Amino acid sequence: MPFLFITHDLSVVQHISDRILVMYLGKFVEIGTVEEVLYNPTHPYTKILLSARPTFDPTSKQNRIIL
Repeated sequence: MPFLFITHDLSVVQHISDRILVMYLGKFVEIGTVEEVLYNPTHPYTKILLSARPTFDPTSKQNRIIL
């Protein structure tokens, strides 16, 4: 059953979807399987979204990308 789920949190999409489509400024900029998009992002906006994911490890240093 196909459905459309809109979010800025790619961590949630990872658990409920097989494919991801990233939009930036109203245009499709990246599409692929969860593994392709999350582990090998090609578009800068996808990289920004991934850098904004929350972490549960207080000792890890995050390098957030600012748009």
